[in-house]
Amino acid sequence: MSYFRTVVNLVALVMIALAAIKLSAPRVLSSPPLLVGLTEIPDRRLPAIESRYPTLRQAADALARVSGIAIEIDSPAEERADEQVAGGLYAPFSWHTTGDVTLDRALAALTEQRGIAYYTDGPLIRITITENQPRIMRVYDVRDLRDRFMHELKPNSSPNDGPLIPKWLQQDPEHEATMCVAQVICDAVHREHWVANGGTLSDMKASHGKLIVFDTPAGHRKIIRVLAGWRKLYDHPWSNRVAGGG
Repeated sequence: MSYFRTVVNLVALVMIALAAIKLSAPRVLSSPPLLVGLTEIPDRRLPAIESRYPTLRQAADALARVSGIAIEIDSPAEERADEQVAGGLYAPFSWHTTGDVTLDRALAALTEQRGIAYYTDGPLIRITITENQPRIMRVYDVRDLRDRFMHELKPNSSPNDGPLIPKWLQQDPEHEATMCVAQVICDAVHREHWVANGGTLSDMKASHGKLIVFDTPAGHRKIIRVLAGWRKLYDHPWSNRVAGGG
């Protein structure tokens, strides 16, 4: 199997992981909390509720009441979201819980795919348009994923033993394998936001098995989910066959 096919399979694994995390999110509280922002507010489960609101502000006020956390919306976010509903681009704001959905998932239901996002700021949750989010630096230790990638591309004495390691990866294998992990993240998380892809919101540097990421709170939340799902999939026996092509 070629190096490129291995990378493609890794990206596929990560996308499967994202789907798995979304399905399991109501039952599992994430650690660290997914309410990433300038500060962290512990995530919490919400009581059973079924709600439908015509405006973002009404939906956010209702969510604030059941969660006990103040939610503020800036004017650009409110205008963008309400115009989308009024124009028929999106359905009204709604969520349904059975007592297992976390605050993070309820906020995601209000904001994802609408061009708006939320972040934490002190005791508050703020909702703004995607491009106005603050950028935060976080460091992710991915040495375990780097080492797994290197193992899958180790040199072989026979083509039948598995993928052959490219010459460029042999020159500085640890750094280049870390960059491969970074590339998978760039492909799986808001691809259009990364500076390497022509965006302006997200940037990343690799150093000694760690990724130094400058991104929005929404971007960091998705990176946390991707890495968690990736590691979870590697715990499954069949993941070796999928990633390695055996």
